[in-house]
Amino acid sequence: MKTKHIFSVIMIVLALVACNNKKEDVNAELQAETVPSQVNSEVKKISLTNEQYKLAEIEVGKIQLMTISDMVKLNGIVEVAPQSRATLSAPLGGYIKSAGFIPGQMVSKGEVVAVLENKEFIDLQQNYLQSKSQYLFLQQEYERQRKLRESDVNAVKTLQQVTADLESIRAKVKGLEQTLALAGIDVNNVTADHIKRTANLYAPISGYIKSSNITMGNYANPNDILLEIVDINDLYLNLNAFEKDISNLNKGQKIKFCLANENQFNRSANLEIVGKSASADKIIPVNCTVSEEDKNGLLPGMYVKAWVETSPKQLPTVPNQAIVNYDGADYIIIETAEDTSGKAFSFYKVTRGVTQEGITAIDLPSSINLGTAKVVTNNGYSDWATTEIDAEIKSMWYRLSRREDDYCIECSEDGIRFKQMRICHMWAGAGKIKFGIYACSPEDSSFKAVFTDMKLTECQWKAHDGQKPDEM
Repeated sequence: MKTKHIFSVIMIVLALVACNNKKEDVNAELQAETVPSQVNSEVKKISLTNEQYKLAEIEVGKIQLMTISDMVKLNGIVEVAPQSRATLSAPLGGYIKSAGFIPGQMVSKGEVVAVLENKEFIDLQQNYLQSKSQYLFLQQEYERQRKLRESDVNAVKTLQQVTADLESIRAKVKGLEQTLALAGIDVNNVTADHIKRTANLYAPISGYIKSSNITMGNYANPNDILLEIVDINDLYLNLNAFEKDISNLNKGQKIKFCLANENQFNRSANLEIVGKSASADKIIPVNCTVSEEDKNGLLPGMYVKAWVETSPKQLPTVPNQAIVNYDGADYIIIETAEDTSGKAFSFYKVTRGVTQEGITAIDLPSSINLGTAKVVTNNGYSDWATTEIDAEIKSMWYRLSRREDDYCIECSEDGIRFKQMRICHMWAGAGKIKFGIYACSPEDSSFKAVFTDMKLTECQWKAHDGQKPDEM
């Protein structure tokens, strides 16, 4: 059975320096004593010599116990109060003859926003004038029959019939008045000499045109929404909360929020209503009123992020930069050993908590002593790739390439044909970086590795437009 070596390429990004676009020969020779590979252990470990530690410019600090308020995170959209939103349609239908407003324009309540034409408008006005004339006649006839009845000249039945006819035509006149008003026709302007085939549509509220479906010459059906008007002076936040957080939300709490394109939660609102039922996905609506000074730039439909502080607690915290994300999990790097030859560091998996003003609360493993632990605080990051090498292979080529903050590690047995070992993404790794390499072997074995012919060149990891779709 042939002996196999494990060669690891480790990038330690702490005060980040790397290859630039200069073609520069390094021509340095490095020798490294191998250390046991511990990549698969529960707690990942790295050992650095004093020289490596110095070059890495590592900074360490303490894990601080700080009073931190729990934070309930919310998200949602900016909404308009129901009384400040209106849609406009043509109740009787008609052809659109004129319209002068487009989305974004301001309109005032009662302002003409469109003119409709409909033959039915003519028929309505004629019917109204005829009915009104009949009503006036029956009013006079009623007064005459009433006086006759008082003198016992006519029959009771005659007065009753006139009274019934008068009430019937009166109801018809009132109904036609309402129908004309619905169409946008002022009955006070309807005369035999002033019968119009057009009617105006009026803005029911003041506000901005949100949407318009008006096209000149088109026929508008009664159920068509022609315009939507919103008054953006009456905005509120319609947020979503998870069922588990509801017990921490109460009316009157101060909400901090920002828009999707903003980084700072500098706007405030007051929690007003917490929903009393949950949706199928356990989401409960939360409504908040926005303070006047924080309405600037808000529009209905905008996405917002928000949070509210709850009961304060003492929690272990570290600077945000001290948390390293690796393979979807969060870690902190703790200095675990020190001697005359160098220092050792271990990666401990943690759970993020509340983040406030540059610090993050973390849930620590019980093995970490808060009083003595030294945590790396300056963007500690480690990534590695390993190659299993047959003992008969005496030389290997390795290549580290970068496109902004994406990295590719490759290896080759002949220096010509390279194969990919790993692609990774580094937080804040788009500028200058420092990187290091070392060799390691399986436990209870060792070998000597010599690094030579080190060069900085143009990037060999060429960009591409992606894979072509498979043919169906």
